[in-house]
Amino acid sequence: MPTKTTTDAIKKWIDDVTHNPIFWVVISFVIGFLIKFFTPDNLDASKGVVYLLSVAGALVGLIIGTLYRHREIASQLSKLEESVEDLSEKSERHNRLNQSLSFLEQGIVDDRFLQVTSDISGAYKNIQVLKTQHPDCLDFFEWKERKIFDATIPKLDELSAKHIVIDDEYYELIANKQFLTRLPKINVRAISYQDNGFWDEPAGKDFLKAHSEMINKNVRITRIFILSEEEIVSQRRVIEQQLTMKIEVKIAEKAKLSAKELEDFVIYDDNYVRYAKLITVTETNTLKHATLTVDTNQVKGFIDKFNSLYAKSVEATEFYANRDVIDGPEGRILVGY
Repeated sequence: MPTKTTTDAIKKWIDDVTHNPIFWVVISFVIGFLIKFFTPDNLDASKGVVYLLSVAGALVGLIIGTLYRHREIASQLSKLEESVEDLSEKSERHNRLNQSLSFLEQGIVDDRFLQVTSDISGAYKNIQVLKTQHPDCLDFFEWKERKIFDATIPKLDELSAKHIVIDDEYYELIANKQFLTRLPKINVRAISYQDNGFWDEPAGKDFLKAHSEMINKNVRITRIFILSEEEIVSQRRVIEQQLTMKIEVKIAEKAKLSAKELEDFVIYDDNYVRYAKLITVTETNTLKHATLTVDTNQVKGFIDKFNSLYAKSVEATEFYANRDVIDGPEGRILVGY
């Protein structure tokens, strides 16, 4: 009994032969010859017709064979194009990954970096082996591989584009303090927005202690609070506390600012900027997602924004000196005079 391999080989041979135009020409001539040979001599007139028919059959066979061959070539070209497109897509993903890693390598060539890149390379090779060993699962392997690349490459692109995205709100609380104690050597310029309650939380109190440490190292700190009418009252104690710490504090009234100016960010020595977006407020923490950027153009943009807000804001001491707290119908309010 023939094996599957032998059967497949025979099928392939038959397919190749029947798709060859010469095969159909030969078959047509053979049939014409046989008809002509077995036609009685007394039917000479018919022999000429038969001969013409055999020639016509040869031409028809040639056309059929050529069409079969063209169809086969078109099918193979289509498969080849799909393979090239698939390869091109994978190659592009790999190139982007390599470019991102190459950028990082210029500044992070240590044992950990080499270990991470080695692990990535090893894992990718293992995936390719699994795909060849389990072709029935190929679609699933490629789907998962694509999801991993789609999730990883954008994050590497962000990092290689000089943006450290801290999308873990609890780690952001730690990083906020680390940025303050590690990055500035000369000055810190901060815009405090949507921080109502943060300064009374454990993380906020610890953060203020770090301010004292930096001030003792002769780092100048300036903070502009963007406050609503209610916050102007509720944040007064916090602001006065920071004033006693020798932090320069100014106040910008939220109602007088545009939506584009309402942003929480900190500039360290004109070299780094941390900007954040409020995520949620729990019973114990004000949680944000933050990004640290070292992109020169973006840093300059934040410096310009800070300078604009600085010009629009008022020194906290002067701001509160010109206002009295009274009990209004909706709670305590400040009245200017």
